[in-house]
Amino acid sequence: MDDLLSEKEQLEQIRSWWSEYGGYVIGGLGLGIAVLAGNNYYQNSKLEAQLEGSAMYESLTRHVVSGSLEEAEVVASELGEKYADTSYAAQAKLAMARLYMDKNRDQDAIDVLSELLANPADEAIKNVARARLARLLPTRANRRRSSISSKARRVRHLPRFTTSCLAMPITLSAVLKMRRQRISAYYLTQ
Repeated sequence: MDDLLSEKEQLEQIRSWWSEYGGYVIGGLGLGIAVLAGNNYYQNSKLEAQLEGSAMYESLTRHVVSGSLEEAEVVASELGEKYADTSYAAQAKLAMARLYMDKNRDQDAIDVLSELLANPADEAIKNVARARLARLLPTRANRRRSSISSKARRVRHLPRFTTSCLAMPITLSAVLKMRRQRISAYYLTQ
């Protein structure tokens, strides 16, 4: 008995194996090629979307720098609709808030920054939005206070805060100190 097979027998074994498993081999190769092609298509479409978002954000920054509010609002809304899940939408809101601040439309800037803080975004961008919002709120309070008539400002019980007072962090010791000063001032006037 010869353990070595002749070429005809080897060829016959290969043909029988191919007839049994050949369909699976071809199907596996086809599936592998389809997965690679699909992955390449997905990556290319994702890259194209990022490039389009980048181009839109670049045009938005040009409008913000030039100060053209109407064009910037159109581009920012389109950027927010098409690319809401990218960081370009959040950065567009920051840019629009800056433009609103430059145009003295503080309430619009506050609205845009509040919307940015309410939506999911990167924490670094949210921290910038919080800082800008903190900068806007005291100035808004000062403008509202300056619109009060001079007669109402003379009323003694209305608080007269300055910007630095509103921006000052209040600690428990500062509150207790102010309370002691008020109590001592009350007893001195009695």
